[in-house]
Amino acid sequence: MIIKQEEPRFLIYGLFDPRDGELRYVGKSTNGLARPRGHTAPSKLRPRTRKNNWLKSLLSKGLRPDIVVLEELSGPEGLDDLEKLAIAHYRSIGFELYNSTEGGEGSFGRTQGAEERVKKSEALRGRKQTAEHRKKVSAARKGMIFSASHVASLRKAKGSKTILEISSGRRFETQKEAADFLRIPQAYVNYLLRGKMHEYRGISLKHEVSQ
Repeated sequence: MIIKQEEPRFLIYGLFDPRDGELRYVGKSTNGLARPRGHTAPSKLRPRTRKNNWLKSLLSKGLRPDIVVLEELSGPEGLDDLEKLAIAHYRSIGFELYNSTEGGEGSFGRTQGAEERVKKSEALRGRKQTAEHRKKVSAARKGMIFSASHVASLRKAKGSKTILEISSGRRFETQKEAADFLRIPQAYVNYLLRGKMHEYRGISLKHEVSQ
C-alpha cells in the first residue's frame, strides 16, 4: 500500500486497524515511516501492552496496521508537544487509542513555549469543527452522514461532484456509497481522494466535478 510518494522525515503518524479503519495508536517519528513500520518487529512486540496485543492479533491473521501520516513538520522542534496534543485531541473526539502514555517522551529539539502550545492546541481543537478533518479522521468511526437537502445545496453551490474508480470507470455519488460497494473502510475512500493514500488493495479513486 502506497501512502505518500515522498516520505517526510519528521511526522506524527497513526496506526489504523485494517479491518475496521479505527485509529488505534498515535506516534511521532524523526526518521519518516521507518519508525511506524518498526512497531511490528519481534523485538518491539516483547513488552505486554495493549498496543502490542493488538498488533500481535493482526499479525496472527496475516494483517498489518495501516500507517497514515497525520502531521508533517519541517524539523524536530515541537514534535514532542505536537504528539501530546494529537493524542489528547484524537481521544477527545472518541478514538480508543492504545497509547500507554500521554506522549511527548524524548527530547526532539527545543521545548515549545506556552504561547506556541496554546496555538497548536487551538488549531487541533478547531479541526474538530471542519468537514475536512472529520472526513479524514472521524469517518473511520461512523462516517459523515449528511441530509439529502444539505448534499443537494452543496452540489448546487459547487457543481456536481462524483467519485471515479479509475481502473473500472465506475462512479459513485458519495464516499459511503463507494465504501459500501468496494467493501473498504469509508476513511480509506477519503484518504484516497485526498492523496494520503495513492491506492488501497488495487483501488485508486479521484473526484470528478462538472458544473
